[in-house]
Amino acid sequence: MDGFQQGGRIIGDAIPKEIMSVLPTDPSEQLELAHRLANLAFSSKVASLEGDNNQLRQTLMQRQSQLKASERKTANLELELADAQDKMRQSMEEQAKLVGEKNALVGTVKKLNRDLAKLDSFKRNLLQSLQDEEEVGKEPAYVSRIITGTSGAKRPLLGTAQLRGRRGYSTAVRHERHASLDAI
Repeated sequence: MDGFQQGGRIIGDAIPKEIMSVLPTDPSEQLELAHRLANLAFSSKVASLEGDNNQLRQTLMQRQSQLKASERKTANLELELADAQDKMRQSMEEQAKLVGEKNALVGTVKKLNRDLAKLDSFKRNLLQSLQDEEEVGKEPAYVSRIITGTSGAKRPLLGTAQLRGRRGYSTAVRHERHASLDAI
């Protein structure tokens, strides 16, 4: 037989003659062979699909682990960012505080420099007026030693703070002068 019969017609052109020559001639054997071929094709297809499925599952697991690692990294970076922002805010507050302190210190230094200049001017004027009085009245040099703080008298010398506590500088100098004269 050259081919298969279908509805009274022989189908021999659908299968090449080489294959037809190895096929069994009995139709039940042909069906059994077809069944085994179908099972083999089905098993091969299932094995292929299972391999693809396993590959896809592995890829999925890799992507999920990468996603989890990325999420952890993102969470860590967000924490670091929040810490950095907190530190920056604290630094800005500290900087503002330090700028305020600096401005206050600059003001204090300026005030102290003005006070020092006034005191230096006062000291020069006082020494000049004492020198003028000494030249006019031929007073002894102990008065200038009292003001400058050098010792030459037998009594302890009055300091600037002690002189301020008295009624006035000229009164304090006059009293000191009389006390020194009494000691002579």
